[in-house]
Amino acid sequence: MGDIMKRQTFYLKMITGSLLRRRSRMLVALLAVAIGGAILSGLITIYYDIPRQMGQEFRSYGANLIFMPSGENASITKEAAKQAAGYLPKDETVGVAPYRYETVKINEQPFMAAGTDLNEARKASPYWFVSGQWPEQDGSVLIGQEIANIIRLSPGDKFSITGSDAAGESFSRDFTVSGIIQTGGTEEAFVFMSIADFENMMGDGGKYDAIECSVSASGAELTRITQQINEKDMGVTARLIKRVTQSEGTVLTKLQALVYLVTVIVLL
Repeated sequence: MGDIMKRQTFYLKMITGSLLRRRSRMLVALLAVAIGGAILSGLITIYYDIPRQMGQEFRSYGANLIFMPSGENASITKEAAKQAAGYLPKDETVGVAPYRYETVKINEQPFMAAGTDLNEARKASPYWFVSGQWPEQDGSVLIGQEIANIIRLSPGDKFSITGSDAAGESFSRDFTVSGIIQTGGTEEAFVFMSIADFENMMGDGGKYDAIECSVSASGAELTRITQQINEKDMGVTARLIKRVTQSEGTVLTKLQALVYLVTVIVLL
């Protein structure tokens, strides 16, 4: 027993003496381990947080999922739209903007009118640059820059829209320009108004031509959602807007690969 105690005491003194004689090396080693651990922890957090943050940033480029009528259906009913939207994750859904389209006339010139939920359209398409303000009351509309140039309209101006409603009867409605849209795209050739104004003008309601959805989710999750919706017979076909989802997936894959590589190097 005495020999064992002497050996333990000897080993303890030897280890303590070694540590005391090499305090600088010990401190450097401990500091290196602490720094490495902190860096690894931060990189792992970034690795898993990048998809969420980048997904939110990519939502500024507009919708990444669209609902279209399926089969022989000419439009999407409100009931079908609500049912399809139920498959979207609520905590990741940025905006769901339904649209109806119809050709109308302004000063006897044909243009395309679009009825939508303006609040949802603003969420789903934050890249729209509006000179003026978004409509806040009935009878106020957004017009594209192309139309404004042709008809020479400015925010605050009043104008009339004429055409034929769903029953084939002629109509004339007065509207006020609330703002002018500049996107560099096809939106500049549209007149955007609320669904209520559109339905009052056209004389029918309860249906949509398309629904644009902006969802902050990964490409794999969006693909799963589209498959679930398309498997159901609800009169809706879900499609990914590939120019957005593919770009998002490419950027996220490269960023995650870079973080993974740095993590491995630090670990080594």
